[in-house]
Amino acid sequence: MSDQMTKSKLYDEIYRERDTLEAMLANIDEAQMIEPTLEGGWSVKDVLAHIVDWEQRMIEWIHASLDGDGPDLSSDWSDEVLNQLNQEIYEANKDRELQDVLEQFESSYRQSWEAVKRLTDEDLFDPQRFTWREGRPIWYIVEANMSGHYKEHNEAIIQWMESKHRE
Repeated sequence: MSDQMTKSKLYDEIYRERDTLEAMLANIDEAQMIEPTLEGGWSVKDVLAHIVDWEQRMIEWIHASLDGDGPDLSSDWSDEVLNQLNQEIYEANKDRELQDVLEQFESSYRQSWEAVKRLTDEDLFDPQRFTWREGRPIWYIVEANMSGHYKEHNEAIIQWMESKHRE
């Protein structure tokens, strides 16, 4: 991802990766969505709940930033801490009904867009705009929790789908 990000480029990347994800989901039936066939024994449903959780965190961070306080975050974002947090997200969501997760997946995306569209160019790209970001523009947070996150999980789902076709 280039530091020469623009709002148009960011939006295009979000749309493209989300469209890819939704197109894949349209080709997966309900039984396949709940099969624990992805890395770590996760199902596609679990991945969608995971994406929702991170989108919701991003929304909270954006709102806290725009309110002037900034989010209250631990400075430790090591792989170990992220893996533990992702495991907690999985545990909290693994027994949820598929339909509930799918509805929240759609709703969270709309909420994410509403939050992102509130951000001005200065909000997105000025590295000094939000002090809690310590010199990094907030668009990195948007990219990481939307287009980048969709792309990461698109790739895992594509690998799974390709392996199913080889069987």
